[in-house]
Amino acid sequence: VSRKTNGVYVRGLNLAFKNVPKDDETPSGKIQKEMPIHVTNVALIDPSTNRPTKVRLESYQDPTTGKREKRRYSLATGTYIPKKMDLSYQRVWKDSDFDTTPEMVNAVTFETAPGVPPFPEDLMREVKNRYKKHY
Repeated sequence: VSRKTNGVYVRGLNLAFKNVPKDDETPSGKIQKEMPIHVTNVALIDPSTNRPTKVRLESYQDPTTGKREKRRYSLATGTYIPKKMDLSYQRVWKDSDFDTTPEMVNAVTFETAPGVPPFPEDLMREVKNRYKKHY
């Protein structure tokens, strides 16, 4: 997905030939490249019919936890369409020297004093006044 151009790259669709210099890898001088498809020309697949469908968003409250979330439902059949979680990046996670240790995460580094604001009052006045020009 390219958010900048609102394009979606679908593997195996919208292929175009691109001319490149001839070398050992490309003796013909042409390669196939996937081109983006605009977001409005892509539809979700209804899991019950395996056909493209339009989607409506509906508020849902989980009865066990009470959490509210927006869910996608097919307009044609009313089937719930779950979002696929992409966890492929977790396979390449490795601990390194730059990672923060759990002890440092749990350490208290700042304690507020009672009755003393965390920021100076003049700074808070400047932040609150949106229309004042700051040069």
